[in-house]
Amino acid sequence: SADDRGRVEPDFPAFERRDPISKFGFTTFGLIDIGIHPDNNEEDNSVVVFLPDGTFIELELPTKEIAMNELIEKSFSRRKFKTNPRVSYQYNIERKDTPGMPIDPNTILSSISTNEFYIVRLNSKRRSPENRNNSGGSNHERSKNQSGGGTTADVDIYQLFQDVTIYTTKIKIKVLVDIGISDEKIEIYPKRQGGSVKFWAKQKSASYKMEHIVACDILEKKTSGIWSFNFVFISDNGYDKREFECPGNVASRIHTKISQLLSLHSSPALKDYLDYQEKKLQRRQSWHFNIK
Repeated sequence: SADDRGRVEPDFPAFERRDPISKFGFTTFGLIDIGIHPDNNEEDNSVVVFLPDGTFIELELPTKEIAMNELIEKSFSRRKFKTNPRVSYQYNIERKDTPGMPIDPNTILSSISTNEFYIVRLNSKRRSPENRNNSGGSNHERSKNQSGGGTTADVDIYQLFQDVTIYTTKIKIKVLVDIGISDEKIEIYPKRQGGSVKFWAKQKSASYKMEHIVACDILEKKTSGIWSFNFVFISDNGYDKREFECPGNVASRIHTKISQLLSLHSSPALKDYLDYQEKKLQRRQSWHFNIK
């Protein structure tokens, strides 16, 4: 599959040779050298690690030939996870699907048949993103934070928005995800999917640096109470976007949070995008004037 500008969409895998192209509902396709297709990488060195504070990160490792204790160190370093220097905590790492069963810290990552892990403080329980979002602070503080209001300081606090639908491809395949937003990045993490999910509908974890985000817009407010929205980001091929839908109150909170972060943390990418939008508006006004 390719978009209207001829860019191949890597989220949509190669078609089966026997499939009729009419079944997919679009007319633009890309022909790629099989040797460089993004789905034909020799190995996937990405791992998702949930940290003790309930946040998670996705690491792209140069190799999986590292010990699990090194993975813990890399995870803490990447997220700038803060530990109390006056207290010496110990941490275990577990597979996501086997809670309470620590992995030997000397075990080599490549020998483990999963890419999702939890780092857990010794003698503590896992803290999932859901628990992190709902714990700590008074009821007033939590309700204020979840409503999308709050103070300027609240804007930088990590928030998790659960059960949001993302459109994964041009033909709008829907996949349920969680969205984590902080002052540094927007993270998309797919919910567990059953085996009946079509291969082209599977969504990988994704992370977008906030300095690359340039806009967030509400697209549609349906009478059913479901809203659709997107965020726009700068990529290697210009401006790109991700589109979602969810209940209106959740969409409004996400839109408010991203918009506030953009207004507080301006970036060169945002400035270039605003200039681009202004020039586009001027061209439209000039064209309209010439028509008259």
